[in-house]
Amino acid sequence: MRSLLRIVIPALVAGAAACSNADPTQLRGYPEQAEDSTEPTPGAGSPSSDSGPRADGGASDASVDAPVGDGGAIGDAGADAARDGGLEGGALDGGADAGATSAFTGAGAYTSKTGDSARKNAHNFAGNNPTTNPAKQACLGCHVAGGSAPAFSFGGTVFKDVAGTMPASNVEIRVRDLAGNAVSVYTDADGNFFSKAAFTFPAHTGARDGAATKLMVTLPGNGNCNSTVCHGGAQGWIHVP
Repeated sequence: MRSLLRIVIPALVAGAAACSNADPTQLRGYPEQAEDSTEPTPGAGSPSSDSGPRADGGASDASVDAPVGDGGAIGDAGADAARDGGLEGGALDGGADAGATSAFTGAGAYTSKTGDSARKNAHNFAGNNPTTNPAKQACLGCHVAGGSAPAFSFGGTVFKDVAGTMPASNVEIRVRDLAGNAVSVYTDADGNFFSKAAFTFPAHTGARDGAATKLMVTLPGNGNCNSTVCHGGAQGWIHVP
């Protein structure tokens, strides 16, 4: 019996020591240790933009010719937010990027209006019908301080098609500078738009009608929208949709 106890007791002691040193997570019946599932907290987003235009209409019941400060109302940016890409000239993309400042940040809902006609007897552009229609012309070539025509802060032409064959009337063009001051104007029956309001570029710029919104991918440095380095060149004509 003593011999048996000499064998059994040391074995029990060794077994107890082995259990005390074992990893408790590996013991039978012990739940496996859960992996760390903590996810990083998302960073604070930038202010969201909306695709709604400013409710105030425009000069001659058509275009807004005075800069206005944004009151800060932010809304839905719009579901058609696919970007087309763009270059420095200012290609337009497909809509507002949720969480980003855009030309329509702080604006109200779109209101259909017809802008002041850009047809003038002083215009004589061969190939345009009528020739007094300045569509596709680089407006600020003449309409600039010290030029041969009243100065514009920006101007251009909007079309319904990429090729620039169908003028788009009643389109709102809105520019919003980096301080939040904004100007809205509307296209006339020939798709032309212009503003005489004092305005400082660079600026967020966009165009929209009741069905679609197009935003500039970059911040243009001036308002000569139809120039050959902007939409009169490689960027292609402004079009909505």
